[in-house]
Amino acid sequence: MHVIGERWAGAPMPREELCGGRLVVHRVTLDEPGAQEPEIGLLRAGTLPAQRFAWQAALLAETLVEREGIDVVEGQEWEAPLYYFQLRRAHGLGPERKPPCVVHLHSPTEFIYQHNGWTARAEYLPASRLEEFSIRAADAWLCPSQYLAGQVAERYEIPLEAISIIPYPLGDSALIARNSEIWRNGTVLYVGRLEPRKGVIEFVDAAVEVALFDDTVNFDFVGDDVSYPGTLTVRRYMEARVPQSLRKRFRFHGVQPRSRLSELLASARMAVVPSRWENFPNTCIEAMSSGLPVLASPTGGMTEMLEDGVTGWIAASQSPPDLAAALRRALATPADDCAAMGRAAEKSIRGLCGNEITIRRHLAMRGEAAVRGTQRVASKPRVTKRASRIVRRGLAIVVQGEAESPSTRAVDSILRLSTRPIAVGAIEAQDGASVEVLSRTMRSVIEDHAVVGVALVPASVALEPHFIETCDGALTRNNALGILCGWSDRGAGGFAEPSPAFPYQWIAVGIGHAAVVRAEAFLESGGLREQLPLSYALWDLWNAILVSGWQALAYPEVLAHRAESDTERDSSQHDMFVSLLRERFPTAFARDMDTVRLLEALPQAGTEPHVSDVFRQPLRVQLGLALDAVRQPRKALGWIKSHSSKAGR
Repeated sequence: MHVIGERWAGAPMPREELCGGRLVVHRVTLDEPGAQEPEIGLLRAGTLPAQRFAWQAALLAETLVEREGIDVVEGQEWEAPLYYFQLRRAHGLGPERKPPCVVHLHSPTEFIYQHNGWTARAEYLPASRLEEFSIRAADAWLCPSQYLAGQVAERYEIPLEAISIIPYPLGDSALIARNSEIWRNGTVLYVGRLEPRKGVIEFVDAAVEVALFDDTVNFDFVGDDVSYPGTLTVRRYMEARVPQSLRKRFRFHGVQPRSRLSELLASARMAVVPSRWENFPNTCIEAMSSGLPVLASPTGGMTEMLEDGVTGWIAASQSPPDLAAALRRALATPADDCAAMGRAAEKSIRGLCGNEITIRRHLAMRGEAAVRGTQRVASKPRVTKRASRIVRRGLAIVVQGEAESPSTRAVDSILRLSTRPIAVGAIEAQDGASVEVLSRTMRSVIEDHAVVGVALVPASVALEPHFIETCDGALTRNNALGILCGWSDRGAGGFAEPSPAFPYQWIAVGIGHAAVVRAEAFLESGGLREQLPLSYALWDLWNAILVSGWQALAYPEVLAHRAESDTERDSSQHDMFVSLLRERFPTAFARDMDTVRLLEALPQAGTEPHVSDVFRQPLRVQLGLALDAVRQPRKALGWIKSHSSKAGR
């Protein structure tokens, strides 16, 4: 087994062999020496550092596939570490052998951020898009809970029966003995990050409601803290919701070592997992294997571990009233019954998550994946509606000029291409008539020169010398590829665009610069709608091609260079053109409507905290924040810098 991880100060060795050489750990840095430029520079300028790791991991994984005879390549969906490996193999790049890719489903960014209210964060959209591509491009899927598998199957259009459900293993969790006093008066224990998604805010409200009428119950919270709108952290927000008279009974311990966690588990009579959304939480496994019954919300894989009234208590929902009702029921359970439920929980979870049975199931699943092989690399030949007997070769280029400031960058770069295009055309983008000219020009080069595809290049964009052979090769290798988008940079900046896909394509163009459209895809989609402005006519064309079933892929290499003075599209009529898309593609648009609404709301999403929110808190909260800032000045200054505006400062 070969494992690729990140090299950092705590794990500095680039290669380490364990288990007699059967386990080999490789570690790469985010900026590996000798890394390809300008690609790594483009990734460095992005908002998602995980992209740089995924790029380095992909190049190393390709080497290992060639050298070590790898049978299966696996990665989690979170931050899409398999993305570039999968994207390159979709283009036929990398080693000739194409072992199947398994995506292990844990918690997609899209689900986590929505339930945390973090969708306005800069990394949300790129992470979600890369993860979606990685999930859809997998050959096999593995998931610990039926709950998450059902949601993934629906969201990413994967057959539910194709997802293997294998719970997490127990690990080294041990049974803990508790005396009768603990079962009568022990604490109620929460273990996990203090994160909105984990339901801690709803649970603290429920706990306060119960504690006001039960002076014997105490609550322990163990886990790391995260930021929260209006305060520095979720912990501070939770503490502010606890009345002063109850403060001593709500104890926040922060991050604890495993030895200390065992002590806290030993002093608890029940654990709680009140999540808004959850997969198959390890904290529930650990609590049950220690011999504790668990109180849980129904919104996660907890219901697959617990039996209400036998191994724990399942609330009707994760709302504070329902959590409070479940908590009262749990606290009213006699001590002997609680102890019996703890024994039943320990026995049940060991039967479900035992290490030996889990290992056997994992080995069997990967063996089956290796036998089935790669399912999604070779594209099935596409039969178009138009005559397919035409033999097409080579690419044409159409340059889109600026009426007010003509540029020769594109033309100059065409003269330096290592392979000549079959034909070159040019239009001047100055008014509505330019759409008609572009449409006529594209049809002319397609019909007169029988080209495979046409590259649409803004006049301000310079092409790499190998542009033609790279794009021609990609279209030739993949018969189903209708749109090819090469990466483009702009000075020291730029963005490695993800592959175009719905629902994101409904909201923004997402095709990038120097896109190549296959001739058959252009003709089959009906071409350009001439009544639209040029930029929106192109957007409409890309969507029509995708709706008709053609693939669209980004090419993982910088193929074009933009000018620093690129002009942005006029967005004053954006909403009107979105409405036009809805009218033209009602079925496809309706399929993605829920996600489209979320994406449309992102610019207005006010979920990020702001410095000025601190001063709206009660004085005692402000004093607590001031003390935190004194104890952790670097963290406080970083938070202020991240969440302030000129007015806030």
